[in-house]
Amino acid sequence: MGDMSEALRQELRDPEYSEGYAESFLNAYIATQIRVIREQRVMRQEDLALAIGTKQNGVSRLENVNYSAWNIKTLKKIARAFHLRLKVSFETYGTLPYEVAGFSREALRRNPREKDPGLANIPNAEPTANIAESTPVPANRARNLEVGNLLQFDKRTQELGKKFAAIEESSLALGPIQEAGASLSPARNQHEIGVA
Repeated sequence: MGDMSEALRQELRDPEYSEGYAESFLNAYIATQIRVIREQRVMRQEDLALAIGTKQNGVSRLENVNYSAWNIKTLKKIARAFHLRLKVSFETYGTLPYEVAGFSREALRRNPREKDPGLANIPNAEPTANIAESTPVPANRARNLEVGNLLQFDKRTQELGKKFAAIEESSLALGPIQEAGASLSPARNQHEIGVA
């Protein structure tokens, strides 16, 4: 790790500094990644605004590294417009120097689902096509197809919810968890992460 990363590690031990720095870095990261991916897609701010249902000045605000009023709903819309998924994660402060060191335009770029190497060459996979691109269909029929796809997606989401509930239920049956001398009940953990 470089001298700057080591200095940052030292400064992150201060609670006030670490919280402020982490929030500033998060804001800069999200804003910069939105801009980098938009440019990677050869989209103008107006194009992205149209795709997410806002105005150009709204996208300009989202791409401002000083913007801090992030909304998960808006970020989901942006992810969909970019043909990506949104990932929100809680991280330790110790990983921040590595994230800062790796912060670059190239590291922020993401391939859309259609060019995702992790989804390429899947054996026995049925090819999927964007109906609107492959076959001209009347607008009302295209809307009906989109609604049908959303209903299928909703059904799969409900199935995942049931699986998660079953996993959650089986972990509740295990009782308190003993780890490193600390006792945590599953109900407390669920409450802390907003699951309950």
